[in-house]
Amino acid sequence: MLMVCSIFKSIILDSSIVFDFENVFNLNSQSVLAMIGVVLLLLAFFLFSHRMMQAIYKVGLSKNGRLGAIAVSLLASIPVVLYGDLKLPVVYFLTAALIYLIVFEFFVEVRALSLQWLVGWLMLFSCLTAMLLYKYNGDKDYLRREEYAIALASYEDKQAEEGVIEIGKLLLADSTRHMWNLLTNYYEDELIPKEEARDIMDAHFGINKYLLHNYKFTLYGYYRENGEAALTEQNKTFGDMERQFMQANATSSPILRFRPEKTRDPGYLLRLDLKTSHPLTIFVMLKRSFSTPSKVYTEMLLDKKYKNLGELDNYDYGIYQNDTLVEDRNETYAKQLTDSLPPEGQIRIVKHSSTRSELLYHAPNNIAIKIGRVTGGYIKPLSLFSYVFTLLTLAILLFGGINYFTNALPGPLNFFRTAKPSLRNQFQFWVISMVLFSFLGIGFVTVWYFQKSSNDYHKGRLDRKVTSALASVNYEIRAWHKERQREWDNERRRELKDHGKDTEELAREKKREMEREREREKKGGTIAENERERAGGKELEHKQEEPHKFRIKLEKPHEELMVGDMEELNAFSLSSLIPLVSEVHRLDVNIYNLNGDLITSSEEDIFKGGLVSNKMGAYAYLNLHNLGFERSDQDESIGNLFYTAAYLPLKDLEGNTLAYMGIPYYAQHRELRSEVTDFMSTLLNVYVFLLLIAGGLAIVIANSITKKLTELGNSLQRLRLGGNEPIVWRRKDEIGDLVEAYNRAVKKIEESSLLLAQSERDGAWREMAKQVAHEIKNPLTPMKLSIQYLLHAYQSNPDPKSIEPLLKRVSGTLVEQIESLAQIATEFSNFAKMPQAQNIQFSLNDLAASVHHLFKNERPDMDISIEMPKSDFEVYADRNHVTRVFNNLLKNAIQAVPDERKGLIKIVLYQEGNKAILKVADNGSGIPPEIQEKVFSPNFSTKNSGTGLGLAICKSIIEGFKGDIYFETEMDKGTTFFVELPLMSVTELA
Repeated sequence: MLMVCSIFKSIILDSSIVFDFENVFNLNSQSVLAMIGVVLLLLAFFLFSHRMMQAIYKVGLSKNGRLGAIAVSLLASIPVVLYGDLKLPVVYFLTAALIYLIVFEFFVEVRALSLQWLVGWLMLFSCLTAMLLYKYNGDKDYLRREEYAIALASYEDKQAEEGVIEIGKLLLADSTRHMWNLLTNYYEDELIPKEEARDIMDAHFGINKYLLHNYKFTLYGYYRENGEAALTEQNKTFGDMERQFMQANATSSPILRFRPEKTRDPGYLLRLDLKTSHPLTIFVMLKRSFSTPSKVYTEMLLDKKYKNLGELDNYDYGIYQNDTLVEDRNETYAKQLTDSLPPEGQIRIVKHSSTRSELLYHAPNNIAIKIGRVTGGYIKPLSLFSYVFTLLTLAILLFGGINYFTNALPGPLNFFRTAKPSLRNQFQFWVISMVLFSFLGIGFVTVWYFQKSSNDYHKGRLDRKVTSALASVNYEIRAWHKERQREWDNERRRELKDHGKDTEELAREKKREMEREREREKKGGTIAENERERAGGKELEHKQEEPHKFRIKLEKPHEELMVGDMEELNAFSLSSLIPLVSEVHRLDVNIYNLNGDLITSSEEDIFKGGLVSNKMGAYAYLNLHNLGFERSDQDESIGNLFYTAAYLPLKDLEGNTLAYMGIPYYAQHRELRSEVTDFMSTLLNVYVFLLLIAGGLAIVIANSITKKLTELGNSLQRLRLGGNEPIVWRRKDEIGDLVEAYNRAVKKIEESSLLLAQSERDGAWREMAKQVAHEIKNPLTPMKLSIQYLLHAYQSNPDPKSIEPLLKRVSGTLVEQIESLAQIATEFSNFAKMPQAQNIQFSLNDLAASVHHLFKNERPDMDISIEMPKSDFEVYADRNHVTRVFNNLLKNAIQAVPDERKGLIKIVLYQEGNKAILKVADNGSGIPPEIQEKVFSPNFSTKNSGTGLGLAICKSIIEGFKGDIYFETEMDKGTTFFVELPLMSVTELA
């Protein structure tokens, strides 16, 4: 058991195998294989324990002796538990071990494994295993949180340093310098827009998935010649940034420094001197920032965990500095730390309940990390119990099926082969099978229903999101066109005014324009209605004209970067819609031109890194561009990530297609998996306990139904000619009819048995009278002849002196024959009625030794030996009667040896099970096969002077003490008689 605990500890604490016992259906393949190994270990442990307990049982120790050995072994295990690094409380271990051993003590006495025992063992092993795994998993969770708290307390990140240094080298390369030259030359007399500069940084930053997922950056740029700001939206001077860089801690690269935690603004600061036409100094400040898997492309990037803390998403934490909250995640923490801190560098649990656990770590620089998680409540160990119970049940069924054909298990464990077919077992089997099949059926239907309803729900949700996103885009397109229309109207009025047109003509021109506007609104009525619903009936406000911007396309020369024709202007306007749709609707948005090429995306880094194609889906493009569909959905994938993408055209007010918008949607797959696994975990818990309850009810109901059938079967097995008790059954059902028929048969048997007994008694008395007459008649004839001879001698010679010798001889013969008659009468009297036994507890060893001493010198040609055990066998019987049996067996053994052969007689006393066995073996001539069945019959004897009652009396005596007597014989080699008596107790002899 200590070994099993050690293996469990190694599997959980000393390995990287993840055990998510809050949702067992989310276990990965390694965890499932580990659990299968645990189940096989438990089965092997049970078989080993059973073999050991059977070996101990066969040694002959009494129950008290075995219980004492269990107590000694438990006491001996205490030092191992304390100093063996098992991480187990001694009291818990001793309690579990004691329960296990006590149950096994009762189990080894069972002849055959029943269904109740099987279910009981499954529950016991599942309970103990679940508690052990739950305890070790809790310890692993504590150690993991301790590790994570220490890692979170320090903002230094070697993996991030390597990535930032690599990006710094790329930013200093000639190809990147050319991009900066394009910017500085184009914006020679004005500040460079920060977004344009970020594009250059994003092109390299997005390649490093670790940095992209775990860090955000802020860009600062300055001209080295005068220290003036080079980028827009900068709130820090060159001196401020230079001072921060110099005060930061040095790293392995001179261009990168780390701003420590004591600054209360920790992170990395990258400084780059760019040798551009107008020399620049660029500062890149990186801070820890985690992305969330709310979109398709962010989901794809989640394989790069911060500092390789793979389970960090399963915890929430708060970081405090000087007792003030500076960072939290996954949970809102209090702004001020109210818990008392442990000593610096130490950890303590500040909250631990059935639903939540929190750990507090006191780090240097007056930093405290509080990391917690939801523990799942009491349902977690119940889920683990259900999971282990299910695996053990499946393993038992599998190995039971294999053993049914191989017969490999020992007798008591060979349940599936040795279990006697019975109505009770069939009833229990079908009730439990019905529950199991119900679970499988409901589970299958539930998964199918969840998939269908989830697909329908998320299809509708995608429709709503797409419709909402399209309404937002159409609203922005309409607003932009109205703004352009106002500009055109104002320009038109100025032109007409310059040409001298009057006010009436301008009014007519305005009226014609309004009619054209209404026609356009009729074509785009649906769009207008959506816009009015979204606007809530309020008047649309005019957007102020934004300052001119352009997108830098790195693959084109400088002279082609100017925004020129209407198509580029529309593309630019559409790209400005990306943040609106992506952030408001929490969607990834891609916009493609009329050729299906990507124009812009909410996740451009994905496309820049070559992870996703720049072309829209071919099937969707065919439907939208060639067939004129208003929407097309298709399934797409990125590696092993499968999702649905919806494509739809973006049109202007004239109904002309400007571009195509693609919206990838992934939440349905992730949420469906979560919903199904949560439900199946709950369903498993419910059905395991329902199975146990149903099994218990099946056992109770089956026992109540088959109780009288079992009693009837036992009565039929005990059926004899007399003394049968009727069965009471008060209900008039099918069983009642059967019981009534049995009672009638019993009554008839009683009547017949009385007649048969009377007949047997009469026959027995006749046979006994014949035997007695025969035995008495035999000595009467020589007695008569002796008297007649004496009378004739007296008549021939009446002289007393001459007849005296003859008188003495004849009188001696008569006395001898009279004594033989008396012995015959006594034997028949004893057989007819044995004396009342006076039972006492006595030592069978002493009695066997006493009989041996009496007979060992019986004959000089006999070698009579005895073999005694070291244990003292106590029995409860009549000592005189047992002595008579032993004397008879020894006397018969001596008489069975032929005169020409040296006699070898051996007496052996030993124990088998809960019985003491005395064996008397001789090397005589053996018992012929034709008379072996008559050995214990009355009046049978192979000796001329015997009455044939000795062994019959011995059998009657031994069976009266609930024992048995039998023999084994081999012709011309000898005979061995065995006497079995039930033991009261066994004690060791000094």
